[in-house]
Amino acid sequence: FFSFFFFLINYLKPANNLKVLDACCGAGGKTFILKSFLDSNCHITANDPNPLQIERLKENSNRMNLAPD
Repeated sequence: FFSFFFFLINYLKPANNLKVLDACCGAGGKTFILKSFLDSNCHITANDPNPLQIERLKENSNRMNLAPD
């Protein structure tokens, strides 16, 4: 799965002001990787149906100094 994910990032070459929805982000691993490839004007909305995963996402984003909007 990760190899396909990286293929998409390299193939799509994300544009400025891109908006991304990660509807099943889990703890945010792929979300944070994607953020590192995006322009600072891009916005990622990350969510997960599991409240425990959302808590892990918040912890991880704080640890990485990525404040949620």
